[in-house]
Amino acid sequence: MKETIDEHWDYINKRREFVKFERRDFECKKQYSKEKYLGLLNTFSPHMSMEASKRKEFFKEIELIIEDFDNQVLKHYKTVLLLATKT
Repeated sequence: MKETIDEHWDYINKRREFVKFERRDFECKKQYSKEKYLGLLNTFSPHMSMEASKRKEFFKEIELIIEDFDNQVLKHYKTVLLLATKT
């Protein structure tokens, strides 16, 4: 992900039609219960498109791992805002 952000930043900075460059990074954490996190995972296309038996096995393994961590998942999120004014 870092490479993609850096590539966009480099591309914008090299363009002569842009001025006043600014980058803003926003980070946050969200804690999920086991049930909420498994529900979240179930909304992701790669998981939804898995063969049913593989998806069931995958979710069972994830569930066991989460149980080793007090039935909680702490997820870190980062949003990067790249701003530039077009001349």
